[in-house]
Amino acid sequence: MEPQFLDDQFNCLAIKFIFVCESSSELNSLLIDLNGLDYKSQRIQNTDSIVQFLDSIPKISVKSDPNIIVKTCHLIKQLINKQKIFLPEQVSSKVIQWILNCCDQKSCNLFFCEAIDALSVLFKINSYAAVQHSSKLLSTNGILMKFISKNSTENAQKSFVHENTPQELYKSTLGCLEAILMCLTENDEEVDGMSNEHVQLIGKSIINLMFALRQEAFPEVDMIMIATSSLNCLKFIIQMDSEFANENVGELLGIAKSFMLFSIPDITQSAPSKIASSQQAIMEPLAIRPPNKRGGGLTNKSRKGKKHNKKSSTKQNLNKQEDSSRTYGFKDNQSSFCLNSEFPAYRTSDSDYSDNEHNRESINRHKQNKLRVASLSMLSAIAGNVEKKILFGYWHSLLSTEETSSATLVNSILKDSSPRCRILALQAIIQLLKNSKPFLIQAENKDKAPSTFTPFAVTLGNMIVFTYEKLTQALIKEGDLTVLAQILKCISILIPATPFHRLRSGIVTGFVKYVRLLVRHKDPTIKVAALIVMGNLISIPDMTSEIYELVEIPKTKLEFSWKIIDEGIRTASGITSQDEFVDLEFDDEEVEIEVEDDKKEELIKMSWLLQTVLENLGVFNGCVLKIPSPATSVRIESLQILSAMTSHFLLLKDHLNSIAMALITSLKSVQLDEKNYASRTLDFVGSSINLYLSKDKKNIQDLDAAIEFWLSIIPSVVERIQDLTQPPLLRASLADSLANIGVHVFEKLEHQKQILLISILTGCSYDEDSNVKSSAIRALAVYALFPSLRDDLCFIENTIESILRIIKDENIVTRTKASWSLGNVVDALLMIRDDNHTINERLFREIFVSTIDATNDNDRVKVNAVRMLGNLLTLLTSDQLNDQSWSKVFNESILKLHDLLLNCSNVKVKWNICYAFSSLMKISRFFELKLKWTSLVFPALCNVIKTSPNFKVRINASAAFTIPSRENFGGHFIDIWSCLLDALEQSNNLTDFNEYKHRDTLQDQLCLSISHVISVATIDDIVSMKNEVFPLIDITKQNWNRVFNRCLPECQGKILTAIEVLKTIECKTSEQKNSIEILLSCFEPIEKF
Repeated sequence: MEPQFLDDQFNCLAIKFIFVCESSSELNSLLIDLNGLDYKSQRIQNTDSIVQFLDSIPKISVKSDPNIIVKTCHLIKQLINKQKIFLPEQVSSKVIQWILNCCDQKSCNLFFCEAIDALSVLFKINSYAAVQHSSKLLSTNGILMKFISKNSTENAQKSFVHENTPQELYKSTLGCLEAILMCLTENDEEVDGMSNEHVQLIGKSIINLMFALRQEAFPEVDMIMIATSSLNCLKFIIQMDSEFANENVGELLGIAKSFMLFSIPDITQSAPSKIASSQQAIMEPLAIRPPNKRGGGLTNKSRKGKKHNKKSSTKQNLNKQEDSSRTYGFKDNQSSFCLNSEFPAYRTSDSDYSDNEHNRESINRHKQNKLRVASLSMLSAIAGNVEKKILFGYWHSLLSTEETSSATLVNSILKDSSPRCRILALQAIIQLLKNSKPFLIQAENKDKAPSTFTPFAVTLGNMIVFTYEKLTQALIKEGDLTVLAQILKCISILIPATPFHRLRSGIVTGFVKYVRLLVRHKDPTIKVAALIVMGNLISIPDMTSEIYELVEIPKTKLEFSWKIIDEGIRTASGITSQDEFVDLEFDDEEVEIEVEDDKKEELIKMSWLLQTVLENLGVFNGCVLKIPSPATSVRIESLQILSAMTSHFLLLKDHLNSIAMALITSLKSVQLDEKNYASRTLDFVGSSINLYLSKDKKNIQDLDAAIEFWLSIIPSVVERIQDLTQPPLLRASLADSLANIGVHVFEKLEHQKQILLISILTGCSYDEDSNVKSSAIRALAVYALFPSLRDDLCFIENTIESILRIIKDENIVTRTKASWSLGNVVDALLMIRDDNHTINERLFREIFVSTIDATNDNDRVKVNAVRMLGNLLTLLTSDQLNDQSWSKVFNESILKLHDLLLNCSNVKVKWNICYAFSSLMKISRFFELKLKWTSLVFPALCNVIKTSPNFKVRINASAAFTIPSRENFGGHFIDIWSCLLDALEQSNNLTDFNEYKHRDTLQDQLCLSISHVISVATIDDIVSMKNEVFPLIDITKQNWNRVFNRCLPECQGKILTAIEVLKTIECKTSEQKNSIEILLSCFEPIEKF
């Protein structure tokens, strides 16, 4: 057939339709001819003619012969679906309005299905029109809703028994509803008449419909199409309204579970039914405390999945995944169209395929796959929108604890032949596992004596172990790389949430054996996914002996103090001949390097994971490899694993030279991302070296290795910091890494190297970029605490001036670093104050002014400012306090701290203020000068002790009242005594359960402060003290004895000393003697043996 043949035929017929045709018979004949053209095997080149034709359709009267409307709607579907044309919004809107007008006619039951199918096609290319007409179609009495309402089956049978079968009605109605809901999901604007309540009503109607329909009621093909559209509709509703998902999670899971393994052999098929929540008690998620930040200013980055967007469809993500193992397909066949004049033939065929048996089977398999895809997509939507604590009660229906023939996600991964379905099943598991650590932390699976009752923790542990086993099995048998990457991702998500120390050993060995092979896979995506698994594995806080053995991490008393769980675990240094062989694609290039005898021992001791990471970064056995580097993503992931390894420094300490080579190579990379990650990794490594060398027991060889590491890498770092063509963020990160060089290494460097570092950082403090200069100044502030530099007043003053220059910068990060740095330098001044080293008074006053101003800044700056202000006050001498100008500065500082303590809501700020007052109140000269600041500070601290919701703040505030002498308490003595007693009595009243872990510490500190007050009390205070304690004597005595019997011996000694002081007080009156007896009866502890 010539290329222009279809164009000529269509143009000829379209022109007749637009300009010539007037009678119904001619119109009917033209439509038959137009529908009979072969639109599938050829494309109409002049798409404008199609647009003009569709634009002229509204000229057909809505009251025309139903035959004409049926043929017109069918032609609209053919042109849009098969010609894939771009239809202007104005034209599609006109056609949509024409179809809606036709549906308003009394005879619409004769062409309803064709009209609704045409609307579905048009809505998919004109989402605005779908949103615009949604309220009319989906209202309570709308055209679509009456066929999916509670009595939809009866309506279909009564009204359309002669024209359309019930299955045709359901397919058309649900297909159109699916198109509208898809458009509503992607639309951000609210639609009139489409409130959340109405969306929930639509969802409820579909749920009722799915429960009412039975597969035997309709042919299988029709039932599959109905179920597919229903599942997609429910998925869109879940994404639109998470409240609907939370309220109907049992019904939704029952529907999805019914079809997730449809037509898969050896799987028990069941009709949709509501799934009940687990009968076991579901605990509230435990609060997981984030890991402490390290001194390097950076924390190990945790991997987070992409934030779920309710407006995005799972389908959009799946379109990117190619169905590589799909063997079936669709061949272009000429469409055969034949319409008779009788109504029973108005419903044209949905299939353009021949009746060939092979094609029919392919079509059925394709539709079955689409149904499973819709079911699994809906499951992912449920997992992403339902609250975790609600969904956790339904895990038993999706993740089993043993082999089963029912529909579960692990069965879908292992038994579904479609890679796309397996990917969706894995994505659903990933959604379930995200942020699940607070729930899974209670799991347990260790061997115990048989019992008639299985605790929920054991059931949960069995579920986790079985999931690992099935994921490992899928890892072994999977041949599709896209699915394999998803399996690895699923394992990497499950690892951080798994309490391995509460589960039996052998789980990790199962999957690490194969992941170890995959880290050398040819495909970079698989390599990266396997490395992520290992990175997450070595980052878990509760390491087990099994993990230590597999990763070959050295075990010492420092890092591994618990008992070895399984002495029989095989090491991961090699795969034995008995291990199952996995046929995978690995790198063809073998690294063959002759190993010198003196380096063989070092290579043998190196962990296989560290060796793999270094090879990816171009280093093998202390030599830089001259082979093509792996993909950038592999090198970046290797750097991230190297950062994670720093938490196990013994793994790295004997290989610092090779690590330095790898970092130098990465810093020379042309890829900016790799250089940024290399600088970040250097920060982690430097921080770990410094932390290791700061421990009491260190080897001289370790110090020499650390010095060699820094000497080898400093030239590369300095070169890139000085290179102004490098990105500012990279230069700032490198400056941060120099701050972690550590006092032990810095003091051993040659003086020339020390001067070089100080000069480079000082130069960077004048950089135009705020990040670079703030990082450089922060490094200088760290150096200010080193012994060789803190006595150098010239260096200290230069550093202070540099800080004051940027402390009012517009960038909040810069101001935060500047305030922290100034606090560090003030700490250095505290260290040298006893050596009569003082800085310039003008500069000292400028520090005060800048610090007071900083207390009005953001909370991140304020935290550092109040700490610094408290330390500055302790540096004031008696001569300065007698000076009127300095006295004014002192009073202004006290007033600022007082106001912040009472009015600031930030807990860290209050904690630092209490600490500042505590330091100040230990110095007697501030009481001797009669500055009258105590009338502000003492009541404020008492108020915090009694009312602060944070117990750590209360602890610091009560610790402040360990004032050296009775005279310093002044007239506030009894108020402070009463406050401490009240606080001890209230310490058992918890308004926030998170404070429970600090309750004992608070009570300990309150008792120590009370002991101190007793020890400084005079005879004149005794009666008043008795009057305050008498109403609270029972609860006070109870708390007092509890604290005494649990606290350390040194604390017990302070309490006993205070009681002995109380006994030595000489009484002058019987009232005083009686008061002492009452106090002794309350505070003399009763020891428990």
